[in-house]
Order: sequence, then structure tokens, then C-alpha cells
Amino acid sequence: MAKKPGFACDQCGAASPRWAGRCPHCGAMNSLRQLRGDEAALLADRDDQRQALAALQLETLDQDLPDAPRRSSGLGECDRVLGGGLVPGSAVLLSGQPGIGKSTLLAQVCAAVAGGGGRVLYLSAEESTSQIRQRCRRLGLGTAGFHLAATADARAVQAAIASAEYDLVVIDSIQLISSETVDGGPGSVSQVRACAATMVEAAKA
Repeated sequence: MAKKPGFACDQCGAASPRWAGRCPHCGAMNSLRQLRGDEAALLADRDDQRQALAALQLETLDQDLPDAPRRSSGLGECDRVLGGGLVPGSAVLLSGQPGIGKSTLLAQVCAAVAGGGGRVLYLSAEESTSQIRQRCRRLGLGTAGFHLAATADARAVQAAIASAEYDLVVIDSIQLISSETVDGGPGSVSQVRACAATMVEAAKA
């Protein structure tokens, strides 16, 4: 959030955090006036919007861009459901009833991607790393590129994704991830929405 400006020029409309005898933008003398609270908030919002617009990478519909390469999950049926495999920068939500085998399927996908040379991070907010390791051993899984960690901290998950050290990051599960900056406990609508949004943003970046 940009700092709210305290003054604005009557001549050019440019905002400034402090008063000056000459407008730093247009050079007009004694043209800066103090803003009301609502005016300052509005100008700060506009500044945020301009910065966000400047960061956008615009493309045209007729640009000849290659299709995003897909990475195989290592499971044929899983690739079919995903439309041909995992797309870099994407986020996939796997849902189902408790005990249906979501964690088992994710462990198999992780092992397959790691076995194909990819670096994988499995983040568990529900089970310990020992429990995940035991499950993988029962399934006969395990490779050097398959890393485990137990955390429910949204900041740690976001940092792991943003590090770009991994080809695949699995979060098990988003309902148990929470952020200190968001009201509500783990699993609440506000927490799930906010944490999911930060994870998707990190993946796209």
C-alpha cells in the first residue's frame, strides 16, 4: 500500500507527501494544498493502481507464442484428467472425501516426477514427515529428488514456491494452512481464500 500523500498541486494534480513552495512536478509556485483524508486515500489508491498497471505484461491475441510445455505426472490417468500433464506456473486443487486416497495419489505423483529428474517438495500440514515417509515406503516409493517438510505456515509455503527450486510443490492440505495476517482459524473461509490466493500468485510468478 502506497503512503497516503498529504498535499496535491492545484495546477497539475500531482501528489506529494510534504509541502513545498514549488511543485516538484510542474514547477508552479505556491500551488500545493493540503488534502483531506478522503482525497489522500483516493490518490494513494490511484497510485497503487498505476504501479499495478505498469507491472502488467500485456500481450496481443495474435502473438505467436509457444504453448506452455506440460510435465507428465508419471501417471497416465492423472495426465489425462489434467489435459496432458502439469502446466508450469499452474495450481491444481485435488479434492475428495476423507480417506479416499488423496495423499497416496499425491505421493505417487511426487515420486514419479522426482524419478523423472524433477525436484519435488511435499509440504504436509496434517501429517508428520515420518508418517509420509512410512506411506511412501509401503508403496515402494522414494527418490533423491523427493523432499518432505511439515508446516502450516503460509509464509513458509509461499517462500518455498517463490524460491523456484522445485518443479512441483504439493500442499497437503490447503485447509490447514494459515497466515498470521488473516483473521480466522485454519480452515475458515477467509484463511483458505487468502492462503490459496497467495500460493497461486507465487506459482504464477
